[in-house]
Parts: sequence; C-alpha cells; structure tokens
Amino acid sequence: MGSTGVGKDVLAEDIHRHSSRARGRFISINCAALTATLFESEVFGHIRGAYTGALSDKIGLAELADGGTLFLDEVGELPLESQAKLLRFLAKGSFWPVGGTRERTVDVRVMAATNRDLRSMLGTGFREDLFFRLSVVTLCIPRLHLADVRRIAASLARDTAARYEVKLSMEQIGALSALCASYPWPGGARELRNAIERYLLLYDPKLSIEDNWQALPCLPSQQPRSSPSSSRAPCPAGDLTAHVDDVIFLAVAQEVSDVRELAHRMGLSVQAIYNRLRKFDLQPKQLGRPDTMTEAMSRARGKAQPYLPWLQTILQM
Repeated sequence: MGSTGVGKDVLAEDIHRHSSRARGRFISINCAALTATLFESEVFGHIRGAYTGALSDKIGLAELADGGTLFLDEVGELPLESQAKLLRFLAKGSFWPVGGTRERTVDVRVMAATNRDLRSMLGTGFREDLFFRLSVVTLCIPRLHLADVRRIAASLARDTAARYEVKLSMEQIGALSALCASYPWPGGARELRNAIERYLLLYDPKLSIEDNWQALPCLPSQQPRSSPSSSRAPCPAGDLTAHVDDVIFLAVAQEVSDVRELAHRMGLSVQAIYNRLRKFDLQPKQLGRPDTMTEAMSRARGKAQPYLPWLQTILQM
C-alpha cells in the first residue's frame, strides 16, 4: 500500500527477483485497465470460439505466471464482478478458462498493490472476503522523504545523463539532487524521474545547474518544499507525553509475561510497574494477554488520538 509513484511495482518485482520464485515469470496486471468483461479472459484465458472474436485459444496471465509471481497493480480498481472471480482463484489456486471444459491449477505467488484505502471501501467498492484473503502480509510504503529524494535523484541523474550522453560532474549531480530535494513530489519517484529527464533533455552546458533548473518550462509542483515548522499544525494542548506513554506501556504489556520483564523493557522499577498496572485496574497475571487489556488500551488510544496527526507529521519530516 502507498500513494502514487512511491514504487510499489518496483518493490514487488524486487521481492520476486530475490525470492525462490526468481526463475519463474513476474507477470504484472494493471487492474485499472481491465473491465469486468476483459478481466476473466486476460487473467484466465479463453478457448477458441468462447465468444465472438475468440479465433484461437489464449493462455491467461495466471497460467503464464505459473511457478512465479502474479502482481495485481491497482487492485482497488477491480469491478466487484471481477473481485468475485479473483477470490475463487486465490482460495483454490484453480480456474476455468472462458469457454473451457477443464479446470486448470497453477502455483503462483500473488502480490497486489493499491493507492486507495481499501478498508474504507469494504462493503461498498471492495469485497471484505477478498480484502482479508489478500492481507496476509501488508507493506505500507511511505511518501518520499528528504533523504530519499537526494539519493534517488542522484542515481536517476547519473543513469539518465549517461543515456542522453550529458556530461555531469559529481558536484553537478550533487547540486541537482539538492535542488530536487527542495521541492515536494506528490507524484512520488515517477514525477521525480520525469523532472530529471526533462531537465537533461533541455540541458544547456553553458548555464549553471541552478539556471538550467530555473529555465525548465514547468518546474515540478511549482512551489518549493516548505520548512517543517511552517507546514505542520501546532501540537494540540494537553498532556501529550502521558497519553502516548500510556499507549506504549499497554502495548509492551501485551507482549511480556511477567512484571520483571516489563520493568526491564520499559526501563522502570518493579514498583513503578505495579503502580502503572493499578492505574489501569490491571493485575500482573493479565500481562501478555491482549484480550484482557482491550478496554484499557481502547481508553488510552482514545486519549492519544488527537495527537496522532501531529505525531505523524513529525515522523515524516
């Protein structure tokens, strides 16, 4: 999961290349481009004569990925009808080609990507059973940070300059990556790559790096990256430290089995742990049992909730 341009497809292919399935194919499907009528034929294939225009047998992408990886890009865009067909395939690993009379079975690893909040779509735009079938392991990819932009921009500048035979020194590449880091990139690495390619296509060696940048017909996003102090909202009033500490304490308490271990993990004395447990009406025997701490954790999270947007802003700086 992640916003547009953060490299979900790149990460998926990288996982494939470094896995035991690397000898198999990596087949990517753009779910946003498939209508309900096309989905079944493209993914599962069809038999000659299955419908008008089916002049020959066609092997589906799922079968082509046998032994490898099937990557469902933008899976949140699938129509509900297609989601039902995908669910059956994920559950059994088998499918029927359109017009076929024999069920086929394949051995594929399925990875899916989305830039949408699928949980908010459950029951309306996305099937709940499919969501949980896909959510075995979920990786959330954050937006580009300042340090990411510098490294990625430098790498892209080197590769693109070599491709277009533009001579740039290491100092020039460093200056260009610093300029890139001064702008926000709502389109992620894809927007960054396009900006660098546009820069090198129009590069004038008689001008400085900064002048070439300013001469671009369209600067990325037009506005430089704002400073952290001016872009984030102020911290809500209240006892931030106490509320967040309560959530951390209860989360750790769910992972340990005794008071001494909890004291060691939290860096507190054993007596301090007993005092904290009494604050939440908890007994030492309840440690390591998340089911008995549900109510206390719910109250602590509720008190910490107003601070979460501010904390997320701080962590993403």
